[in-house]
Amino acid sequence: MLYRLIYSGLFLCSATIIFAQPISFQRIDSIPVTENNQTLVLPWCGGLNFAQFSSVDLNFDGVQDLVVFDREGDRILTFCHNSTPASTDYTPCPDYAQAFPKISGWLLMRDYDQDGKADLFHYWNGSVRVYRQTGDALNGLQFSLVKSQLSSFYTYSMLPLFVSAADIPAIDDIDGDGDLDILTFHFMGGCVEFHKNLSVELYGHSDSLVFKMASDNWGFFREGSSGYDITLNDSCDAPGGSPDGWRHSGSTLLTLDVDMDNDKDLVVGDVDAMHISLLRNDGTASLAHIGAVDFEFPKYHQASIPVSISLFPAAFYLDVNNDGKQDLIVCPNDPENSNTRFGVWRYQNNGANNWPDFTFMETNFLQGEMMDFGLGAYPRWFDYNRDGLMDLVVGNANEWNGFSQLALYQNTGTAQHPVFTLKTRDFAGLSSLQLSHIVPAFADMDADGDMDMIIGESTGYLHYFENIAAVQLNMQALFAAPVMQYQSIKETAFSAPFIADLNDDNLPDIVCGNRKGTLNYYENKGSASSPQFNPLNQNPALPEIANLGGVSVLHPELSNFGHSIPYFFMYQGQWQLAVGSYTGEIAHYYQLHDNNHHLLDDFTLIQPNMGYIDPGTYSSPALFDINQDGFPDLVVGNRAGGLTLYWGGEGFSGLPDDEPTTQSTLAPNPAKETTYIRWPEQTFQCRIYDMAGRTVSTYPSIFQNYTLSLGNFQPGMYIVVLMSANRQIIHKLIVQP
Repeated sequence: MLYRLIYSGLFLCSATIIFAQPISFQRIDSIPVTENNQTLVLPWCGGLNFAQFSSVDLNFDGVQDLVVFDREGDRILTFCHNSTPASTDYTPCPDYAQAFPKISGWLLMRDYDQDGKADLFHYWNGSVRVYRQTGDALNGLQFSLVKSQLSSFYTYSMLPLFVSAADIPAIDDIDGDGDLDILTFHFMGGCVEFHKNLSVELYGHSDSLVFKMASDNWGFFREGSSGYDITLNDSCDAPGGSPDGWRHSGSTLLTLDVDMDNDKDLVVGDVDAMHISLLRNDGTASLAHIGAVDFEFPKYHQASIPVSISLFPAAFYLDVNNDGKQDLIVCPNDPENSNTRFGVWRYQNNGANNWPDFTFMETNFLQGEMMDFGLGAYPRWFDYNRDGLMDLVVGNANEWNGFSQLALYQNTGTAQHPVFTLKTRDFAGLSSLQLSHIVPAFADMDADGDMDMIIGESTGYLHYFENIAAVQLNMQALFAAPVMQYQSIKETAFSAPFIADLNDDNLPDIVCGNRKGTLNYYENKGSASSPQFNPLNQNPALPEIANLGGVSVLHPELSNFGHSIPYFFMYQGQWQLAVGSYTGEIAHYYQLHDNNHHLLDDFTLIQPNMGYIDPGTYSSPALFDINQDGFPDLVVGNRAGGLTLYWGGEGFSGLPDDEPTTQSTLAPNPAKETTYIRWPEQTFQCRIYDMAGRTVSTYPSIFQNYTLSLGNFQPGMYIVVLMSANRQIIHKLIVQP
């Protein structure tokens, strides 16, 4: 196969062709993890920060499952209900997430055509894109694009139906006529627009999406400059619906009937509020009129405890415990200012769907069953108690309203069957240093037989902790007071160290990732007992090699920062390198040395995204053969503060074994100025790499027939990767002079 030849490592180096063997990875959710004497149900699901919840029958067993969209990293998580009545008994079923397109902003599942299968509505380019669910029990979960962008007839013309990326609209049968309508805030904020679906009126059924703005002031109220500023009986005649003509951006909407009067009441979450407000509709289904506001919802619906969430709450109404009654889930919607460990509030409905009786249950629904470290997760393997089993130490960006700390999970299982048990969330007491974005690294820095610790953090400095415990079996690590700003080593920001003897002189060297996305190499020029990385006492210390190996995980088309986090590991008798990044891709390099064991100027890229996994943004890899089968296994942290675990294996991963490239064409090829990409997928992404593994161009969303201009491409060979929701195709492209 063409792509096998390319991505098995067809790269030129010193005039020889080098073949590298990629590592395949299989996600594992079955390795036990215990916290506070409780075995977690969903430990390896990657954490949650800013979640949005929808019901859908993923496996067509007649029981509603969960789709969770996390704005942190635009992750889609899928959970299957185990059919246990009246319980939140879920197991991870991540394969279903592959059926979804790439999404940002918000995602809601709603059955618009009333065929019993939830369809997909999501943010797209200031509006709404819709996919119809077309799968079944035989063919599995599938979606087909039906509306690239919803339109609505505004006062004088048909325009894209506006929904802000910061908002979440209400998609519901607002007027009770049987089809799905949309409530959304005006583009200048303040007032809610009612976009009526005309499907029933025009065609007598609900399976069309034809909208007209029936009102620019649904409910006759105005939201002002704060979450408590809601004015009733307001005309909304001022621009933006407020006296000064403007309102801040950010509100979430949910419709439900709380008083059994057959019209829709409205729940509003606001960007600067910790509460959700219930706006009671005292009008009718066809002519809403808000008559009262409850700023402590759902306290007075038997819940006793109102929502008090960090900032910008979003509410969702769905049956999460399989009892036939819709429950209330409330989560933060602000990626900058929210509680990322206790942010999923669940209220169980003991009443009826149109007369809810809520009981407060928890502040960490699903989160409480995951390894969740708040914001960010930076794992490292470290045998902290010298029992021969690798334990997990996990740094984080920060705890809510606090600072970074290290969590320690001891491997209490066996060499082949690990079990991880939480020992402490503040290993070595690092929270007292009041740092952020702690990334640990471990090595014997002073040749005394035990493992010392170096941490990087947001300022870019490194800090050293000597292990002063007795050197004997089953002795837990004990660290001395830190040496701050160790040897004046400083990255520009967000230092991410790894310690390894890369020049084979029996002295540990330091390689640092950083915000820029490159790696810097600090050579140890001291002795075994007295390391020296800065012999000239420069401030800051200068690396021996800047931009080590030519590695860069920066994608300038997506971000100004790369946030490289390196992890070196031995495989097939040589050093290899995995580098996490802002985008979540993990670059995999090998061939780091020449025949004289000198570090090469340019490392060889095996895969631009190791295993083609999708762990979430700010990926942080750690590799070790944890089950002793001869292959390195991978645990990955992400910005959502969780971990995902993969068993390693031999061979290529991420692409089907026999994917016929004839399903897509790239022609002409070779080409000079233009070539054409044809692939029957509705929409897909395209990324083009040069033969050094650098990203040349990225096209986040293109369509079936696309003209690719080559005017800015230098002559040579390139790798063209086409990615849809559930498959990838790789082509070799030759650009002629």
